[in-house]
Amino acid sequence: MKKFLFILIITHYAIIVSAQSKIDEYRSSYFNKTYSVNASQNKNDTNKYDYYIECASADKLHKQVVIMINSSKIQDFIDYLNTNKQIYDKWNKTAKANNVTELDKEIETKSFECTSAFVYGDWNFDFNVLLKSRVKIINGKMFLIFSSGELQSSSNQFMKHDGLLLVFSAPDEIDDFIEKIDISKVRKYFASKNKTDQLFKN
Repeated sequence: MKKFLFILIITHYAIIVSAQSKIDEYRSSYFNKTYSVNASQNKNDTNKYDYYIECASADKLHKQVVIMINSSKIQDFIDYLNTNKQIYDKWNKTAKANNVTELDKEIETKSFECTSAFVYGDWNFDFNVLLKSRVKIINGKMFLIFSSGELQSSSNQFMKHDGLLLVFSAPDEIDDFIEKIDISKVRKYFASKNKTDQLFKN
């Protein structure tokens, strides 16, 4: 029975991943790359959404990886980002004032719990991800780095992924990212989409 329920959960998430829509995108100056912010709407409760935020992959072989966050937790995620941004901004100013050119230090804030999905043949899910944060000075510039550590498929313990990365190079870059995942943007997108869909029923 437990195995059957587990298969249903995996199937449910696989269907949702395939049904997601692109809401916006954000740019990482560190990786010089743009990543998508996607979401899907709950069919049973249209006030609920699931986010799929593309991230940089720490795995050289498997490049597609996302953070999955339910809309009920998105504000917690934004609060987590803002808390770390404040510490990062403070440390960055301290480093500049004291001519510190080498630093790699973990920020001792509570980790953020979320789900991740990565492509290893098909989509695989890790439902027990803990995002951790650190600051690191690279070539004289300080970065705020969020990482998941190793990911493991919930359906196959031998399918592993080296993890995801979110890297920010300035407080403004973090603010821009937060603006892209704002719940009002997702609501506006689906309100418009649903209105259009109603116009073209069979």
